[in-house]
Amino acid sequence: MSESFSSVAGSRWDSTIAATVLLVDTEERSPHTTTLATLADRVCAANTFAQAKSTLLEVRPDVLVTQVRLGEFNGIHLALWGRAKLPH
Repeated sequence: MSESFSSVAGSRWDSTIAATVLLVDTEERSPHTTTLATLADRVCAANTFAQAKSTLLEVRPDVLVTQVRLGEFNGIHLALWGRAKLPH
């Protein structure tokens, strides 16, 4: 039997994590933003690959959550690009 995310978060971890999260989602009002906001100290959002690259450099997030498809690029391209630009 699988647990819901809220029951896992409530029973095993603190209610928040000390992290800045960058959420990259082509939907302008992603429902994931609200969920992440309850778990992270700071959630930044981007809607395009170009916005995400700029935000990665500016914000230097601890965690990257991205859609797989981002126009002509994808989330893996973004993760690799970010890793090359911000190796630590």
